[in-house]
Parts: sequence; C-alpha cells; structure tokens
Amino acid sequence: MTLFPANMDLFGGKMRKAKVKDEKKYISILIAPHYTHKARVFKFSVLFPRILAVPLVLLIVLALLTGLALYSNSQNSNLKKSVDALKTQNSLQNESIRQKELEIMNLKENEQQKSKDIKNLMDKYKEMADNYLRERTGEEKTSRSGKTSSSRSLKNDISDIKALISDLKNISTSSNLTVDLSGTEENFKTFLDSIPTKWPAHGNISSRFGYREHPVWGSERFHDGIDIAADYGDDIYAAAGGKVTHAGNLPGYGKTIIIRHEHGITTMYGHASKLLLEEGEKVRKGDTIARVGNSGTSTGPHLHFRIELNGSPVNPLDYLE
Repeated sequence: MTLFPANMDLFGGKMRKAKVKDEKKYISILIAPHYTHKARVFKFSVLFPRILAVPLVLLIVLALLTGLALYSNSQNSNLKKSVDALKTQNSLQNESIRQKELEIMNLKENEQQKSKDIKNLMDKYKEMADNYLRERTGEEKTSRSGKTSSSRSLKNDISDIKALISDLKNISTSSNLTVDLSGTEENFKTFLDSIPTKWPAHGNISSRFGYREHPVWGSERFHDGIDIAADYGDDIYAAAGGKVTHAGNLPGYGKTIIIRHEHGITTMYGHASKLLLEEGEKVRKGDTIARVGNSGTSTGPHLHFRIELNGSPVNPLDYLE
C-alpha cells in the first residue's frame, strides 16, 4: 500500500517533466485589448520564426544583390558616358594638334624661304655696294662751272651707301641671319676717310662756290671754293686723310696748306694765321692742321676751302656732310 503512491508519484513526475519539455517547443503571444478584459493567447511552434527567417534573409540578400546590381549598372553607364566623352575630346584635341603641326610646318617653310630671300637680297646689295665703291671714285670730269658729268652728287651717293649698310645690318639682326659685312664696311670706311666730307672749320658760309663780285677788287670773278667765317685762331681740320703737298704762302691766299688725297682729289685751306704742318707730312681725317686767320687778300678772319677733282675745282658742298 505504501509503495503504490510512491510509484504513482514517480510516474506523475515523469509526466510533468514530459509536459514541460513539450511546452518548450512552443512560443506564446499574449494579446490584451483595452476594450475587453479577455486576453488572447496565440501559441506558435519555436520552429516557426526560424522557418520564417530563412525566406526573410533570402529576401534581404536578394534585395541587396538587386540594389548592388542596379548601382553597378548605373556606375557602368556613367563611366561609359565619361569614356565616350573623353574619346571625343581626345579626338578633337588630336585633330587640333595636327592642325597646329601643319601650321608650324608652314610657318617654318615660310620663314626659311623668307630668310633665303633676305640673304639673297643682302648678298646682292653687298655686291652692288662693293662694286660701287671700287668703280665710283675719280670718274667724274668737271668743268670750270663746277658741274660734274654725273647727275648725282657724291654727297648723296655717300648718304645712300651709309643707309644701305645700316639697312643690311638691321635686316641681319632682325632676321637672325649672319652675313659678313666686314669687307663692305671696311671698304666704305677706307673710301670715306679719303673723301673730304668733314667740315674744315666751325662757322657760317660767307661766300659760296661759283661766280661772284670780289669783295676786294669789286669785279665779278669765279670763286673756286667756299669761305667759312670763323674767329681768329680757331682750329682748321683736314677734311680727309692724305699727304701735305704744300705748306706756305700762296699769292692772294696767304698762309695755305694743300693736301693730296686719293681718287684724284686735293683740298686747299687758305688765309690761315698759323700752319701746324710741313710739306710731306701725312694727316688723318679730322687732324688739326692750321689756325683761322686773314692772311693774303682778305677782308676779315675766315677760311677759304677749295676741293679739286682731277685738277678742276668742284663745289665743296657736294662733298661736305
């Protein structure tokens, strides 16, 4: 009698344990509405959330993959547009570069042709100048009136040669061309040193070349030079380089120096107060050779300056700068 209840107790405990174990397989949700005092209980198996979570997770993963694919497609589309735009821009730039290269080639060809033309022109002018300097001097024949056989004065010719050489040098500098003008310049310098272009005294012309009424004798006579009024004792300069052929008194001209130059040219300096050179001495252009005075037949201190070409007097103003 005493054992049965014990056994019953044992079976009853096992039954309770089994029931608790079965209860753990479920989840209860209690819902208590405010409008009623009756609560409702919903019981779900513990496997339900797990089963429900699987498609939910798959759905989330699918949504993420879909979003990622759409984002990638959008990025790829934008990248493709950017690449196409870069290709177009690159093509335009390449075309522009080709055009610039063609322009540069044309400019180089034009510059080379221009340089060639300028060099040919400079060489031609240089040859003309050299030939002129070799052939020009000493050719004119003069008459007593001072007229030369050439219609151009030597002074204008010298001015033209100076301008020509200056232009050649300027063209050579601006065009970056190297043309040897040393020979031409040296020839011109030698030529110019032998031509009486320097004024022999500082002062005003008081009497010009040609026929005039003589200030002392009163009759019309030919004046074979120019008179330069200056102060007594002023310097008298050699109008060109050469050799002194006379240093002394001449009738009518007083103390006088005569210098022989190249190309058949001689210069005379009369009415001096003092002579600084002797016959036979060589002088350079611009050297001081005497002092202004009024020796000889003179009405006041001045320099009588005469130029002769091949023995005939010519107008000094055609030579003096």
